[in-house]
Amino acid sequence: MYKKMMITASKLRAQWGKFMRRVRSGEEITITDRERPVAKLVPFEADEDDDLQIQEPAEPFTAASFKTIKPIAYSATDSLAML
Repeated sequence: MYKKMMITASKLRAQWGKFMRRVRSGEEITITDRERPVAKLVPFEADEDDDLQIQEPAEPFTAASFKTIKPIAYSATDSLAML
């Protein structure tokens, strides 16, 4: 049986290494978002039948995956001249 704890997603992001060490030592961590459980981080227990493979994402990454960012309008002001 695992030791159990709950943490927020932001705390997990900030202290990822710390919580990975705790999971490796046998703890189960429930991750919350806005005080609601959303996921569990548990130690991996390999079976003899496990054939782990890295799979490609279902949809390939494209630039359209992100919202278009408007370019910043720069002025021709010389910052050294301002000083």
